Amino acid sequence: MKTSFHLKLVVAFSFLMLAESLASTPAIDVFFLAGQSNASGRATIASEALPEVLYYYHTDGPAQRHSNSDSRFTELNALPNNYFGPEIGIGRELRRKNYTPAIIKISKGGTSLANDWNPQKKGECWQTWTQEASKALQALSAQGYQIRLRGFFWMQGESDANIKGRAAKYKNNFQAFITSVTQFLTTEGYQTDQMHFVTALIRSDRKEAKTIRAAQKETMDTMPNGDWFDTDDLTTIDGTHYDSESLQIIGARFADTFIKLSEQVHIAAPHQ
Repeated sequence: MKTSFHLKLVVAFSFLMLAESLASTPAIDVFFLAGQSNASGRATIASEALPEVLYYYHTDGPAQRHSNSDSRFTELNALPNNYFGPEIGIGRELRRKNYTPAIIKISKGGTSLANDWNPQKKGECWQTWTQEASKALQALSAQGYQIRLRGFFWMQGESDANIKGRAAKYKNNFQAFITSVTQFLTTEGYQTDQMHFVTALIRSDRKEAKTIRAAQKETMDTMPNGDWFDTDDLTTIDGTHYDSESLQIIGARFADTFIKLSEQVHIAAPHQ
């Protein structure tokens, strides 16, 4: 009887220690941003440091200025050359709503879902995304964070809109891509049940835009954890790439659409 009593004490003490450990572990709200050049950003902004937002990036810029954060998190800011993407607006708005965000951006201009981001074809961007996402999440774990996957923000489709055959397959490719993202993260050991997908529609003036936009809308509309927003009302610097003000608006729309979606399905409240 003594042994049984002592065993119960040990078990109870272990659970208590585990509960205290989890309670003292800081939670971090993880958001992925991925896509092609408008996810990377082709406009500039003055320094916009947001030290409360962690930022990991593997992206590109004009004139082959490839930029990455050296496999580590830094504070959210424009790149050293002042180029930036939607991440500034995302971080700013999420902080305003009391989230504690870590943004992981992996993007490359001129890339297609048909090839570069295609998991079935082991596309270059898909492989980069899985490698960098894994490293980024491991880095957060190593810093002692309790990881909560919150959102996956997608800004891509212009390259697929340039070719009719690619556009026709976009819906199937997009659905397969989303499934692969979820499966990959689950296989890596992370919970995805509170992660929402938000898509920025491509502009309607592209060659096969009607097909791409319909595919993006239909894919998001069939997902209880998916939603989209339009960008046709925003302005560009060259007919394709959004200007500085518009990129900040797009970032805010990503965050606001995510927040609206999360409220509808009642996911856990942001970490305070």
